[in-house]
Amino acid sequence: LLDITKENYPSYAGFESKTDIEEALSKGFKVCLLYEEKQAIGTIRYWIDRNNKEKGYISRLAVLPTFCNKGGGSLLLKHAENALYARGVKRIEICFIKDCKEFETFYKERGYKVTTDLMVNVLPYGVRYMELNKATNCLVMDQC
Repeated sequence: LLDITKENYPSYAGFESKTDIEEALSKGFKVCLLYEEKQAIGTIRYWIDRNNKEKGYISRLAVLPTFCNKGGGSLLLKHAENALYARGVKRIEICFIKDCKEFETFYKERGYKVTTDLMVNVLPYGVRYMELNKATNCLVMDQC
Protein backbone atom coordinates (compact mmCIF):
# COMPACT_ATOMS: atom_id res chain seq x y z
CA LEU A 1 0.00 0.00 0.00
CA LEU A 2 2.86 2.39 0.77
CA ASP A 3 5.09 1.30 -2.13
CA ILE A 4 7.77 0.11 0.27
CA THR A 5 10.13 -2.18 -1.58
CA LYS A 6 13.60 -3.40 -0.78
CA GLU A 7 14.89 -1.32 -3.68
CA ASN A 8 13.19 1.90 -2.50
CA TYR A 9 13.75 1.51 1.26
CA PRO A 10 16.41 -1.14 1.92
CA SER A 11 16.68 -0.29 5.63
CA TYR A 12 12.94 -0.78 6.34
CA ALA A 13 12.39 -3.17 9.28
CA GLY A 14 10.62 -5.72 7.11
CA PHE A 15 13.84 -6.32 5.19
CA GLU A 16 16.06 -6.95 8.24
CA SER A 17 19.04 -9.18 7.42
CA LYS A 18 21.76 -10.92 9.38
CA THR A 19 24.17 -8.17 8.31
CA ASP A 20 21.76 -5.47 9.58
CA ILE A 21 21.54 -7.21 12.96
CA GLU A 22 25.31 -7.61 13.24
CA GLU A 23 25.77 -3.91 12.45
CA ALA A 24 23.15 -2.91 15.03
CA LEU A 25 24.83 -5.03 17.69
CA SER A 26 28.21 -3.48 16.90
CA LYS A 27 26.65 -0.03 17.53
CA GLY A 28 25.32 -1.00 20.96
CA PHE A 29 21.74 -1.84 20.08
CA LYS A 30 20.19 -4.89 21.70
CA VAL A 31 18.46 -7.23 19.28
CA CYS A 32 16.17 -10.07 20.19
CA LEU A 33 14.94 -12.73 17.81
CA LEU A 34 11.94 -14.96 18.46
CA TYR A 35 12.13 -18.49 17.11
CA GLU A 36 9.59 -21.20 16.51
CA GLU A 37 11.53 -24.41 16.31
CA LYS A 38 14.56 -23.34 14.23
CA GLN A 39 12.91 -20.53 12.25
CA ALA A 40 13.25 -16.88 13.26
CA ILE A 41 9.68 -15.52 13.25
CA GLY A 42 10.09 -12.15 14.93
CA THR A 43 12.54 -9.47 15.98
CA ILE A 44 12.83 -6.34 18.10
CA ARG A 45 15.56 -3.77 18.84
CA TYR A 46 16.00 -1.65 21.92
CA TRP A 47 18.53 0.72 23.43
CA ILE A 48 19.05 3.39 26.07
CA ASP A 49 19.39 7.07 25.21
CA ARG A 50 23.05 8.12 25.46
CA ASN A 51 22.19 11.47 27.04
CA ASN A 52 19.32 10.40 29.29
CA LYS A 53 19.74 6.99 30.93
CA GLU A 54 16.12 7.04 32.09
CA LYS A 55 14.85 6.99 28.50
CA GLY A 56 14.81 3.92 26.29
CA TYR A 57 13.74 3.19 22.76
CA ILE A 58 12.13 0.21 21.12
CA SER A 59 12.09 -0.21 17.37
CA ARG A 60 11.78 -2.68 14.55
CA LEU A 61 9.24 -4.92 16.24
CA ALA A 62 8.25 -7.29 13.46
CA VAL A 63 6.66 -10.73 13.27
CA LEU A 64 6.27 -12.78 10.10
CA PRO A 65 2.69 -12.47 8.81
CA THR A 66 1.86 -16.17 9.26
CA PHE A 67 2.77 -15.88 12.96
CA CYS A 68 0.90 -12.63 13.71
CA ASN A 69 -1.82 -12.51 16.38
CA LYS A 70 -0.33 -15.48 18.23
CA GLY A 71 1.40 -13.58 21.05
CA GLY A 72 4.90 -13.30 19.60
CA GLY A 73 4.82 -9.51 19.26
CA SER A 74 3.64 -9.14 22.85
CA LEU A 75 6.37 -11.49 24.05
CA LEU A 76 9.08 -9.54 22.21
CA LEU A 77 7.75 -6.19 23.44
CA LYS A 78 7.57 -7.36 27.06
CA HIS A 79 11.12 -8.73 26.84
CA ALA A 80 12.46 -5.39 25.56
CA GLU A 81 10.50 -3.38 28.16
CA ASN A 82 11.75 -5.57 31.01
CA ALA A 83 15.35 -5.41 29.78
CA LEU A 84 15.17 -1.60 29.63
CA TYR A 85 13.51 -1.32 33.06
CA ALA A 86 16.21 -3.59 34.53
CA ARG A 87 18.77 -1.02 33.36
CA GLY A 88 17.01 1.91 35.06
CA VAL A 89 14.85 3.20 32.20
CA LYS A 90 11.68 5.04 33.28
CA ARG A 91 10.26 6.07 29.85
CA ILE A 92 10.15 4.07 26.64
CA GLU A 93 9.50 5.58 23.22
CA ILE A 94 8.42 3.74 20.08
CA CYS A 95 7.51 4.92 16.60
CA PHE A 96 5.74 3.31 13.67
CA ILE A 97 3.92 4.07 10.42
CA LYS A 98 1.19 6.54 11.41
CA ASP A 99 -1.46 5.09 9.11
CA CYS A 100 -1.16 1.59 10.60
CA LYS A 101 -3.98 1.72 13.12
CA GLU A 102 -3.32 -1.89 14.11
CA PHE A 103 0.08 -0.84 15.46
CA GLU A 104 -1.44 2.01 17.43
CA THR A 105 -4.09 -0.29 18.90
CA PHE A 106 -1.43 -2.87 19.81
CA TYR A 107 0.64 -0.31 21.73
CA LYS A 108 -2.33 1.46 23.34
CA GLU A 109 -3.54 -1.88 24.72
CA ARG A 110 -0.15 -2.15 26.41
CA GLY A 111 -0.25 1.30 28.01
CA TYR A 112 1.52 3.46 25.42
CA LYS A 113 0.26 7.00 24.78
CA VAL A 114 0.56 9.03 21.56
CA THR A 115 3.06 11.89 21.88
CA THR A 116 3.90 13.19 18.38
CA ASP A 117 3.23 12.74 14.67
CA LEU A 118 5.92 13.65 12.13
CA MET A 119 6.65 13.52 8.44
CA VAL A 120 10.18 12.34 7.73
CA ASN A 121 11.65 13.42 4.38
CA VAL A 122 13.27 10.08 3.62
CA LEU A 123 10.05 8.09 4.19
CA PRO A 124 6.89 7.91 2.06
CA TYR A 125 4.65 8.01 5.14
CA GLY A 126 4.17 9.82 8.43
CA VAL A 127 5.38 8.34 11.70
CA ARG A 128 3.62 8.30 15.04
CA TYR A 129 5.53 8.37 18.31
CA MET A 130 4.16 6.80 21.46
CA GLU A 131 5.59 6.60 24.96
CA LEU A 132 5.25 4.34 27.97
CA ASN A 133 6.00 5.92 31.34
CA LYS A 134 6.87 3.27 33.90
CA ALA A 135 5.63 5.22 36.91
CA THR A 136 2.18 5.90 35.47
CA ASN A 137 1.71 2.32 34.24
CA CYS A 138 2.36 0.52 37.52
CA LEU A 139 -0.55 -0.64 39.62
CA VAL A 140 1.61 -0.94 42.73
CA MET A 141 4.56 1.44 42.88
CA ASP A 142 6.65 -1.03 44.89
CA GLN A 143 6.58 -3.38 41.91
CA CYS A 144 8.09 -0.84 39.53
